[in-house]
Amino acid sequence: MQARNRKKKWLGPIILLCLALVFLAGCGGGGKTGAGAGESASAPKGAEKPKEEKPKVNFPTKPITLICWSSPGSPVDVMSRQISKVGEKYLGQPINVLTKQGGGGADAVTYLLKQPKDGYTILAATASLAGLFNREGIPFKPDDIQPIIGVQADPYCIIVPGNSPFKSFQELLEYGQKNPGKVTISGPFAAGAHHVRFYQLQKIIKQKTGKAFDVTWVPFEGGSEAVANVMGGHSVAGHTNPGNIKAQVAAGKLKILSVSSEKRLDSFPDVPTYKEMGYDFVAYHWRGIVGPKGMPQEVVDILYQKLKQAIEDPEFQKYIKSVEMISWPVSPSEFDKEIREFTAATQEVVKAIEKK
Repeated sequence: MQARNRKKKWLGPIILLCLALVFLAGCGGGGKTGAGAGESASAPKGAEKPKEEKPKVNFPTKPITLICWSSPGSPVDVMSRQISKVGEKYLGQPINVLTKQGGGGADAVTYLLKQPKDGYTILAATASLAGLFNREGIPFKPDDIQPIIGVQADPYCIIVPGNSPFKSFQELLEYGQKNPGKVTISGPFAAGAHHVRFYQLQKIIKQKTGKAFDVTWVPFEGGSEAVANVMGGHSVAGHTNPGNIKAQVAAGKLKILSVSSEKRLDSFPDVPTYKEMGYDFVAYHWRGIVGPKGMPQEVVDILYQKLKQAIEDPEFQKYIKSVEMISWPVSPSEFDKEIREFTAATQEVVKAIEKK
């Protein structure tokens, strides 16, 4: 009787154990879809790795066109070709430079805004965008473009022919103050950034000296054309960027009289800054890449990330240093802020220039 009771006592747990084993075997599917003995269910041995999610946008899948609004050989043209050359390594597609001159950059922006908003047509722009946005009759504004990335910045400088009688900026200034309108200054675009910055310098000089530095501005569709005009002796002086004329200075064809940087440049240690001459004028000319408003955000992000890698590439950095420029790979939002602030800050200046 006791043996029978002991048998009944153990029978229940044994039945429950058997049912549990049957249940587990059914869930494991014979080890084909579940975790086998001694394996972790969260990281099964020999299991396939989870597939990576494909990007929402497959970009780029064909060549990209980079529009340049300035003449061949100008600083923005050289930048365009350098960023195209290095950028291909990171974007995996050719970047073809397309020159579109005319209207002080207006023709290039107009062309850009007529293209599909897919990221395959972009524009190499400069601080002269602000002048365009402020010019009377221009139909586009900052809201019509999509900033992608800043690329570089460099100071402005006053140049004269190598055989010019003017040995210093002070000599040129004094002559201009005594002979209103006789000093001709060549530079890119009427109401462009070079023109606007020179106008600001004129205001500072008048405040400091009490006398106007009255000159005649001679505009060109590109910086290289303005420089050539000075070298040919057709203009008394020019307003350009030092990195653009290193070879001509070394050859004695040009002289730099002043520079708008915070401190003297390594390549031109004998050229004084406006600041050290007593004029509170420190200014840099920025360049960057923009597209038409309405581009997919994923495309903007890809272009920013890949072009930032290109700017930081040793090959591009070597070019930056060789032309006395500053690397400036700012984000789309930072670039947008700079464009809007410079446009607002120069609105009255551009209006004053256009009235002349």
